[in-house]
Amino acid sequence: VAILQKDLPRMLASSSIAHAGDVIIGILSLSELGYLSSIYYVFGYLLMNFAVFMVVVKVAQDGGNVTIEQLSGLYKRAPLLALTLMLALFALAGIPPSVGFVGKWMLFAAALDRGYLWLVIIGAANSTISLYYYLCVVRAAYCYEPGDLPAIKLDVPTQVLSYVMIAAIVGVGIVPSPLIELARSAARTLL
Repeated sequence: VAILQKDLPRMLASSSIAHAGDVIIGILSLSELGYLSSIYYVFGYLLMNFAVFMVVVKVAQDGGNVTIEQLSGLYKRAPLLALTLMLALFALAGIPPSVGFVGKWMLFAAALDRGYLWLVIIGAANSTISLYYYLCVVRAAYCYEPGDLPAIKLDVPTQVLSYVMIAAIVGVGIVPSPLIELARSAARTLL
């Protein structure tokens, strides 16, 4: 369903079903690794989606929905927003070195540990499919010209928030240990 969407928030809503399935893979494993993986992934998903929706809000300053076409030339209109969007979407697809990659890796490891190879294959195939529709958005932002779309001025708080989101998405992917330990202590309360 997400492949057919031309409206970015609707595409993200459709893809959220797949991400919920990823979280359920961890819960289904009924193990500490599975629970901590799910907790880690939910936190990462929060970061990734927050970054994407921050871009959506800034592009749709009139409060309407943003179509993928409205992202055309975003790299010229607001380079920082384009970078934030690209990194968040790549993280949602599970591209390293991002929080999304580490989360999916841990979820799949928990499923494999319990013998759910078929779930890992379905999850990996779904991640590959999601890469297509996320790349369609990135292509619009980076490969199309802006045409008559206006430049987007970013205030200082939005710039700071963009840098924080970029650092968090990539930083937690490179150094996941603190968040993993936090998720581990939360998972132990469930066991």
